[in-house]
Amino acid sequence: MKKLKFLTVLIALIFSVAAFTFTACESNSGGVVGNGNNSGNTDNENTDDWNNDDENTGNGNTGGDKEPPGVEIFGLAEEIANINIVTADGQDITGDEDNQEYKTAKFTVTNGRDGENFESVPGKVRVRGNNTAGYDKKSFRLKFDSKINLFGLNNGAKCKNWVLLASYKDVSFLRDAVTFEFAKQSLAENGYYSSDYCFAEVSINGKYNGLYLVAEQQQVNPNRVDVYEPVEGYTGTDIGYLVEYDGNAYKEPVGVKFSVSYSSFPLVCEDGKQMVASQYPFVRDVMYTVKNDMYGPNPNNTEQLRFITEYTKNVFKILYDAIYNGKYTTFNSDYTAIVPADFTDARSAVEAVVNLDSWVDMFILQEIACDNDIDWSSFFFSVDMSAGGDKKLTFQAPWDFDSGFGMMKGLEELDKIFTANSYTNAMHGLNPWTALPAHADWFMKVVAERWNELKERGVFTRLTYLIETVTETYKPYFEKNYTRWDNLGKIVDPVQSETLKDFKSQSDASDYLKNWLSRRINFLDKYFKDLLK
Repeated sequence: MKKLKFLTVLIALIFSVAAFTFTACESNSGGVVGNGNNSGNTDNENTDDWNNDDENTGNGNTGGDKEPPGVEIFGLAEEIANINIVTADGQDITGDEDNQEYKTAKFTVTNGRDGENFESVPGKVRVRGNNTAGYDKKSFRLKFDSKINLFGLNNGAKCKNWVLLASYKDVSFLRDAVTFEFAKQSLAENGYYSSDYCFAEVSINGKYNGLYLVAEQQQVNPNRVDVYEPVEGYTGTDIGYLVEYDGNAYKEPVGVKFSVSYSSFPLVCEDGKQMVASQYPFVRDVMYTVKNDMYGPNPNNTEQLRFITEYTKNVFKILYDAIYNGKYTTFNSDYTAIVPADFTDARSAVEAVVNLDSWVDMFILQEIACDNDIDWSSFFFSVDMSAGGDKKLTFQAPWDFDSGFGMMKGLEELDKIFTANSYTNAMHGLNPWTALPAHADWFMKVVAERWNELKERGVFTRLTYLIETVTETYKPYFEKNYTRWDNLGKIVDPVQSETLKDFKSQSDASDYLKNWLSRRINFLDKYFKDLLK
C-alpha cells in the first residue's frame, strides 16, 4: 500500500485519537459476529491489533518499516472470488418486487482462499428486495440444498440461506459494509447478531454480472438470530420470535403479519414536536412481519401470532409508561398481561423487559447511519420465550442501509439527532423504537457513555479506514463493475440526493461517504460530550 496513504491515515489518527486499537477480524473469516450464544469471536480472541505506536506503524514519517494493514484486518481477501450461478434452464435470473420465484441452479466458487472454493453445489436462486428488485442490476437470495459456508463468513458457520446485494443504488458499495462493521464492533461484542460481509464477483451462466456484497439472511438460526426454534408443528407460545418493523407487511400473507396502533402513545421529538409513530406515506397502524416459523390449526391465526402481537403492544406500553409517565409496570408470569411492579426508577423497569445494551448500540448505529428507511422497514427485534430464553426484547440484526449516510435529499448535511426528530427524517414517519428512548435523559447518558467506550477503542476511525482500504484495494473490481453497469452519476430513486450526479467513479462516491461519515461522527461526538456535562 502506498506510503503516502499510510502517512495520511497516521496523521489523522494522531490528531483525532490519542491512542486507539484497530481490532482485526479472524484472518480467514468475516470475523467478529455475535449470536445469542455469544459464540462469535470477541475482540480479544484470535485477533491481531494495529496499535497507533512506533512498533507497528513506523515513527510518523514515510521511513517506517511497516506498511499499514490492508483489507485483511476486516476479514476480507486481497483478491475477490467469483460465484458462478448456472441456472437449470440456462436462462437469466429475472424478477421484480412482485415476482420473485426461485430457480433451480448450481453454484461454483473460484479464486477463493483455501477451503472456500467449491463446484456445482445444488440449490435455488431468486431475485430479492423491494424497490431494489426493480433496478437493472438485481440482488439475489441463494438457498442451497444443504448447509454450506461462503468465504469463511460468520466464523465458518454453515447455513442454507445467503444474500448477494447488488449495491446498485449505493455506488460506493460501502454503506452496508460500514454498518455491518460497526455492528461487529458494538452489538456483537455483547453477543447480538449482525450479518457478516465480504465482496464477490458474480457470474450468471458464465457471464459476468458485476461486483456484489455477500451477506447473511436475516433469520432464526443458531448461527444468526439465536432464539429457540421449535420442531415443525409445535404450537406453544414458548418459542423464539424474530420480528421486523415492516411497512411492506401489507404484501405478506395474513398469518405472518400484525399491526399496532400508537395513537395513545404520543412521542415528543427532540425538536419539541409531538408525533405519533407511523410508517410513511400512510398515517395508520404500524405494521410488523414475523420472520420465524409459526404453527397452528389455523395458519392464518395461530396462537403464536396472537401472542407476539400482544407482547409487542404490551412491551411498548411498559416502556412508554416508565419513560413518559413514571409509572412502573411489568409482565405477569406468562407474559400475557401487564401488572404493577415495585421498581422505583424508569431504568429498572426498562431493563426488566429489554436488553438495554442492545437498544443502546442500535440507537447509536441508527444515529450514525441516518438511514432513510428507519421509519419504514428493515428494523428487527427478537424475544426468546423458551425455558432457556431471557424473555427480554432484544434489538439486533441491523439491515438495509443503502439509503443511509447522506444518500437522500435533505440529509446531505445533518447536525441534528436523526431518529427522534420530526424534521430530519426524510421519510416523514417516526419509528417508535428509536424515538421513545431518546426522551429519557438517563438513556441518552448511557448512550453517551457507550459512545465514549467505542471511541476509545478506535471503532469510528476503523470505519473510515475500512472505506479507504476497500476503495484502494478493490479499485480494479469497481472499475470492472461500472463497465458492466453504467449507473454512476445516475439517480435511481426519486428521493436520492442530487449530489450523486457528480460521481464519476466509485472513488468519488467513497470520498463523499467518508467525508459525510466523518462530519456525522464529529457532530455526535460533540453532542454526547455536551450530554455528559
